[in-house]
Amino acid sequence: MGNHKISSLFLVCAAGAAIFFGLSGARGFSAPATGTPEVMRSFPADCQFVFGVDVQRIVASPSYRQLKQLVVGKQAPSFETKRRSVVEAVGLDYERDIDHVYGAGCGAPDEDAGDGGALAVVSGRLDRKAITDAILRRPRLTEKERGGHRIFTVTIGEGDAALKKSVVFLSDRELAVGDLAALENLLDVRERKKPGLLTDPKMAALLPTVDYGAMAWFAGDAAMAIRNSPLKSPLEQPGLNAANSIESVTGTLDFAEAFRLNVSATAVDAVAAEQLTGAAQVLLDIVRAGAAETPQMKTLLAGFDMSRQGERITLSLDCPLDVIEQLVK
Repeated sequence: MGNHKISSLFLVCAAGAAIFFGLSGARGFSAPATGTPEVMRSFPADCQFVFGVDVQRIVASPSYRQLKQLVVGKQAPSFETKRRSVVEAVGLDYERDIDHVYGAGCGAPDEDAGDGGALAVVSGRLDRKAITDAILRRPRLTEKERGGHRIFTVTIGEGDAALKKSVVFLSDRELAVGDLAALENLLDVRERKKPGLLTDPKMAALLPTVDYGAMAWFAGDAAMAIRNSPLKSPLEQPGLNAANSIESVTGTLDFAEAFRLNVSATAVDAVAAEQLTGAAQVLLDIVRAGAAETPQMKTLLAGFDMSRQGERITLSLDCPLDVIEQLVK
């Protein structure tokens, strides 16, 4: 790929990511599924941003195989060797073993208060013994029991950069990973010792609006996500505070037949929605001016659409997969 195509693609991706993260803080769809996934009912009540990924649907799609081949290319033999070493190290092959991943952000982790943190629940055909053996081989490993479950905590890194991440089997088909406080709260909700996610009025009202039939989806309290993000929102302008302007956000990502991204954000009022839409439009105009000199880029940019109705802002991207493939080459 020439330098011009690389820079053009970078601009478009940057714009899409900027608007997406600006609205969320932190992706024709299939028909919406009926009801919140059961596993999320045991998420802690302080989780205010959630997501889900249908891993097997992604892996089985022709677009995934095509894009993987384009990305890996001539490095396929070494890539496969590295992939096998990872499988041996963790006892898990994501393409073969994982069906779904459901995750949540619950604010900054606070072990003393016993709340906050982030978690993800992995479901599928899990080799419990192989995964447990891989965990037990890790250095700096601690273990504790809670509600009949073994929670393993591993320290990663050194000094001020060290991180502690925990792992616990919920069943033979479900594994939870994340911050210790979040996992302990997850177990307590399952034992009905603490309130769950759906006891939060905002999340209880928001989650039924999500299209769970997409390859990936997300939903939550946008203000919380923006405040906890290490990156400054690109939509911040004098007189406009994104964290104070957006109430909630939902979105879906699908690339079974085309690359389709839908994001819907609800602002605190119509004035805030108008300001956010204006800031996003300026960003899109800048990208269009600098990245629309090739047919593929014009097609990609033509797939951007943004609209506003009252307090609700909708952003979508619909692009043929062959255009994405040509830009990746």
